[in-house]
Amino acid sequence: MREPSARSAPPTISVKTRTDQLGRPISQRLLSAAWPHYLFIAGVLLKGLDGVLEFISGFLLLVVSPHHLNHLIEQVTQGELAQDPHDWLANAIVAVGHHLTSDAKIFVACYLLAHGVVKLFLVVCLLKHKWWAYPLTIVLLLGMVGYQIYRVSHLWSWWLLVLTVSDIIIIALIALEYWRVKPRKKKKH
Repeated sequence: MREPSARSAPPTISVKTRTDQLGRPISQRLLSAAWPHYLFIAGVLLKGLDGVLEFISGFLLLVVSPHHLNHLIEQVTQGELAQDPHDWLANAIVAVGHHLTSDAKIFVACYLLAHGVVKLFLVVCLLKHKWWAYPLTIVLLLGMVGYQIYRVSHLWSWWLLVLTVSDIIIIALIALEYWRVKPRKKKKH
């Protein structure tokens, strides 16, 4: 009779991870590809342009009198309203100009100035690869997205929805870039 042999270890299953030409796992290809980096740069530059426009708008609101502001709004919207008196955007701009109190004007101007300065500061830090700027920017953008979703749920606006979706895309690109270039600790063997 045959004696029972010592228990042998169960057979190991060798799972071979597919790798690219550089020996990196295929799952890391998304993080190492160049296209997310270029989209990140483009998105951050667009946020920077948005910050510049917000800053300029806030500054102009502070220095332009309400009378001159209304006159400027009427000049800008005059041609569009002559073609289409029911143009929603032109009428909304005129209505905002007429109903903008001096207190509201100061609040909006300070909000735009602060928002613009913060965006510009974070854009510069992201482009200089300051590690702390990545998570800070993500958190601030998530806060803005939350507020924008709240606003869209109470007052529907296509442009605000587009802005919210673009901010979500920018957040994803910033996160990808952060994970792509974040220094990794070397494992000790």
